[in-house]
Amino acid sequence: MEENKKKEKKSKDVNKVANQKEKKEPKEQNKNSKQETNSKNKIQVKEKQEEKNNKIKKAEKLEIQEEVEKELKNNKKLPKEEQYKLNSIVFQNLCTIIVIMVYFIFLILGFINIEIPVLITDFKVFSLTILALAIIFFEIAYKKDSGKYCITGIEMLVLSLVTVALMYITIMYPAKYIYITSAVSFVFAIYYVGKAIVLYCKTKKNYSIDSMNKIIKNK
Repeated sequence: MEENKKKEKKSKDVNKVANQKEKKEPKEQNKNSKQETNSKNKIQVKEKQEEKNNKIKKAEKLEIQEEVEKELKNNKKLPKEEQYKLNSIVFQNLCTIIVIMVYFIFLILGFINIEIPVLITDFKVFSLTILALAIIFFEIAYKKDSGKYCITGIEMLVLSLVTVALMYITIMYPAKYIYITSAVSFVFAIYYVGKAIVLYCKTKKNYSIDSMNKIIKNK
């Protein structure tokens, strides 16, 4: 009898423990499910906020772009100072083309009308004079740290070397002198026309970029 009672007590204790475990498990499951739902809600809220922020940023960018485009359309006409700079660039290069073309024309006329020994001395004088001018421009470029004067010095140096080359062509290939001199003059003309176009476009582009930066800063 006592053994039966003990067995009954043990079975009752086991049932109690099992019941307690069964009661605890749904509570833990409920807690875990609540935590998961809370974390999911937080993630959804963050994603929604990020979407809103991205939409706001895109809208702001579009507004700035539209305003910049409007301002640029309104400011298509360059101010007088900028227009003067562009005109001066074109005028300087046109004047340079005219001077170089006249220089080569005189070299051709000298070949036709002057004796070769006299013409050779003229070539030497011209090449040395142009070389001296190139050195002066290099000195100015070094003192002022100016790329503009440096480029002009290089152009003068090239012209001096071309003059020396033409001097040797008069001696070695006199029949081809006029054709070569004419071709060289056209090469110089094309170079200065291209230079004028590049500087014109670059100056205009820099002005438009500066105006865009000013508009963005003001906004």
